[in-house]
Parts: sequence; structure tokens; C-alpha cells
Amino acid sequence: MVIHMKSSPELVLEYQKTKNAIKKAVQTGTQFIFNCMVDGKVPSYSPSSRKFGLWPAAEMANFLISNQILPKTCSSQIDFIIDFLLSKFKSFSDGTGAWHATVNGTKEYYSSQTTGYCAYVLKLYYNEFLADDRRNKIKDIISQAEKYIVSQQQDAGFWTPSSSSGDTMSKDGINYSDFFYSYYSYFGIKASSQYDREESAVIDNALAKAKNYFYNFALNLIQSYNTQEITDSAKIVLLSNVSKVLQVLNDFDDENLTGTVAELHRISLEIFDIVNKNDFTCSSVTLDRLDAESQRTYHNNTPFDVYFALREEKISAKNLLLVVEWYLKHQDIVKGCWYLNADANTNQSTWTTIEALLVLSDAYDMISEELYLRELQSFDVQQKEYDQLIQETKNERATLSGKGEKYKQALDSSVKLIKKRNNILMGFSVGISILISIVGFIVLLIVVTKGIDSTMETVINVVLFGLGVNAIFQGIIFIVQAVKKKVKELDDLLEESNNINLDKQ
Repeated sequence: MVIHMKSSPELVLEYQKTKNAIKKAVQTGTQFIFNCMVDGKVPSYSPSSRKFGLWPAAEMANFLISNQILPKTCSSQIDFIIDFLLSKFKSFSDGTGAWHATVNGTKEYYSSQTTGYCAYVLKLYYNEFLADDRRNKIKDIISQAEKYIVSQQQDAGFWTPSSSSGDTMSKDGINYSDFFYSYYSYFGIKASSQYDREESAVIDNALAKAKNYFYNFALNLIQSYNTQEITDSAKIVLLSNVSKVLQVLNDFDDENLTGTVAELHRISLEIFDIVNKNDFTCSSVTLDRLDAESQRTYHNNTPFDVYFALREEKISAKNLLLVVEWYLKHQDIVKGCWYLNADANTNQSTWTTIEALLVLSDAYDMISEELYLRELQSFDVQQKEYDQLIQETKNERATLSGKGEKYKQALDSSVKLIKKRNNILMGFSVGISILISIVGFIVLLIVVTKGIDSTMETVINVVLFGLGVNAIFQGIIFIVQAVKKKVKELDDLLEESNNINLDKQ
């Protein structure tokens, strides 16, 4: 068994090439978005659509705030986007506030989903170095948005848009549309290291209910996967949802969730290859409680979801790199953008490009350290397994060698015993032969001197009988010696064969 282990210099060189490729891809992708931005607004689908949505603008701000690739001169673009988001926020008389789901021309409705993600981005932007009036304004908007999100949460812990057709909502929210809506609504109240929120029992209670809902949704996904035969296309949808719920459950430091998180990781890794072979095909989700004229169809961006789920898994470095490589492979080298499903015919290239930038910029930050360490950790595991196998082989060989030595000692003892027996038999045989020879010689002398009478004839017959018995006895001894010799030769051959096999192992 031979394992080729890459040396540290080889890994460093390999990852440096990947980092350089990421940097180039991010720079050209960012320029693509900048070229179609207008006063902080980003086209929702493609540069030619001229429909500017809140979601792509918020995601672009997220990317620009968090990336470590672009120069700080891009900060002005961040301010433009934040100003655009602030201008679209609506404060209500009850102390809450929200954003519409979209500003791209479809029927508008206030959305806790969009409000959640925009509030999350404002928390990333918020810092103590902002001008006082701007910092206070942003903090006030975040507070209003959090109150709105909490007010829209259902008792079972999920969020769902208000139905314009009077549809009865699900009691538990265990369906793909409510989960998708809840996932982004939760972003608005989740803990953020960049934003030090004041203690709030109301938000803590909302988070506890959300955790319970996402936990139940995770159990439903696990049960569905383990008890039903599902198609490859269904597994693509499943992987996106597993990835999203994994990201949420990883936010909670709760040992009671450890087993569920581990099972979700097992499922995601088990179906990863199938989804990878399908080029990470994305799936759509429809918020069917809304009017057809509203913004109700969204996409599970599979490679984007999978990357940030695997980001939390400590032994998925290889799969994580496969997602990064997929993005590097599918960038339009002329325009610098990425298309939905890597298909230019979808005419969706702005939000998909921004999400590609979010993935690649995150990978750039971690690839030198975390991915490198994960890869080394993976190799360390393989090396330990290899060393253990070698040690087990050595121990087995030593055990067999010990057994062989004991067998050899026992064989030598048997040979010595046989030789002693043979010597005794040989001495006895020689003694009998000498005795018979002496008797025969005496008889011969008597016959020569006295002649043959009846008594002498009897004596001669007895002597002849003794000679015959001795001949038979000698023949038996000869046969026994020959057989024992052959047995010894066979044992020697068997021992030699065993030694050869041990050497091969």
C-alpha cells in the first residue's frame, strides 16, 4: 500500500496558484458589477434588465465589506449602496420598520425576508468610526427592523409572507417555501460579531423559537432522506436546504444539536458527488402565498449554499475546493461574470456574479491558512492510518515469525527424538545381526567337525528362521527410515514456503 503525500512546499505552491486565480476572477467579476451599477443600485438579473433590486445591492455591500482582495478605495461604492438601502427603508408608527421585497417593478409587499438580509448587511457595515449621525441612524434602523422581524414570527418559530389570497398558513412551516423565507428572515436577528446588540429578552426568545423550528425542519429533512427513494434532481434541492439549515444550526452553541448537525453533514457529503456531477444545478422555490404579480420566485443557488455549509465542516477541504474550482471554471472570461447554472441563456448574471464573489473572496481569505491546515489534517489522518497498517503488518509478521520459531524448535525436538529411536533400533538390529552371525558361525563349526544329525538339523532350522526374521526386521526398518526421510523433506519444503510467504508480506 503506497500513499503519495504532498509536501508542505507542494501544498503552498498549489494553493498560491489557486489564490492567484481567485484574485484575478474576483477583480474581473467586481468590475463587471461596477460597470452596471447606478448610484449604488445593482440590476437584479442582468445589466440589460435595468431593474434594480434590494437583494443584489445588499449582497454586493456584503461582499465589498467582507473581502480582503480589493483596494480600500472601493469604500465609496459601499457608501453608495448603503445610502440606497437606507433610502428604501420604511419606518412605521408602532416603532418597527421594514423593506419591500423588491423595487424592480413587480407588486410590492413588506418582507421580513428582505428586511432580515438588509438588516444583516447594515450590521456588517456598522462600526464605531462612522460619523455620529450616520451611526445613530443605522443603529435605529437596525432596531426597527429587528422589531418588525420579531413581530412577523409565528408561534412555531418560522416566518411566512402574508397571503393576499387568504390561504391558510402551515401550522409548523415545514415546507420549502416557508423555510426559505424563514432562513433569510432569521439573518436579521442572528448574532453578529460586528454589531454589539443590547441585551433583549424579546430577541432571545425569538432566537430560541427559531432554533426549535430549524431543528424540527432538519429532522424532517433527515427522515425524508433516510426513508424515501429520491431522484438526483430532488437531491439537488435537498442539498441546498441541508446546506442552509446547517448554517443556521451551526450558529447555536448547543451540544443537543451535535448529533443532528453530524447527520446533516453525513447526508450532504453522501450526495455531494451526485450534485457535483450535475454541475451544481440550481433549483427554484416559489413563495406560493403571494400574488403572481409579486416577487415570489427565488433560487436556491446550490454551489453558493453548499460552500458556506461545508465552510463549517472541518474535514471537507477537498469538497470545498471542488466548489471553488467550479466557480473558477465557469466564469465568462470575456465579461467576467457568472450565469445561473453556468448557462448564458438564463440571462441572469448579476446576483449570480455577486454570490460567486462572496464565495471566492471568502475562499481567498481562508485558503492559505484554514484550507491548508485542513488538507494537512486530512493527510495526517491518512498517514496515521498508513502507519497503523504498517505496524499491524509488522506485529502480525512478528507473531507468525514467533510461531514459526516455536514450530521449528518443536520440529527439531521431534527430529532428535526420531534420531535417538533410529539409533536404538539400529543398535538393536546390529546386535541381533552379530548374535545371529556368531550362532551361525558356531553351527558351521559343529557341522564341519561332527556332521549333521537330527538335533543339528533342528538347530540349523532355528538359525535359518532367525535369519529370515532378521531379514524381515531389517526390511521394515529400511522402509520406516525411507518414509521418515520423505516426511522430513516435505516438512522442510513446507517451512521454506512459509518463510517465503512471510518475506513477501
